[in-house]
Amino acid sequence: MARRDGTTRLGMVGLLMLVVTLCLAVLGVLAVVTAHGDAVLSERQSEAVGCGQAADAAAQGFLAEVDSFLARTAAEKGPSVRASVLSAELIEELPKMVDALLRSSGGAAEMFAEPSPLVVDAAALSAEELRGYLGEEARGDTASYPCGIRAVFTVEGARTLDLVIALRSDLTYEPIDRSLTTEWTEGPSAPRFWEG
Repeated sequence: MARRDGTTRLGMVGLLMLVVTLCLAVLGVLAVVTAHGDAVLSERQSEAVGCGQAADAAAQGFLAEVDSFLARTAAEKGPSVRASVLSAELIEELPKMVDALLRSSGGAAEMFAEPSPLVVDAAALSAEELRGYLGEEARGDTASYPCGIRAVFTVEGARTLDLVIALRSDLTYEPIDRSLTTEWTEGPSAPRFWEG
């Protein structure tokens, strides 16, 4: 049998190279899709952390307003105030504290380029309402804790910081409860393995 010169048979080597090339192409596509999915999840996590920090900054600003209120009350009425007077003044001052917080240029407003998506809801708690938040040892001692404040800070409708503080009769306060929650909203489509 005569051989033709100049022809090369690929055979098994060619088939092996084709399989290796296809495997590398599939792995490359998977790497790109996975990287994109990781980038989307990182972006979501970054937004969630930013919203949590904004809510925390707003809560710190609110506590500064409470400090200011207690200092003014101590200066005007003395170091010890009756519970009914403190509760009445607190109910009157809460809307002003919330307005001052929302108008301030510091805190959560600086974290966003556009107007702050912060919503603050604050309410005064009576001694009876405060008992539910206090520990067992302090529940019977309503004279020391005549009233309290429950403030809810919501950022972009998703992250919520719930803060409860008890005001003492000596015009100091004690944080009783602080919880940061995230509202879970599932999209209209079923989740996919690689979100992106």
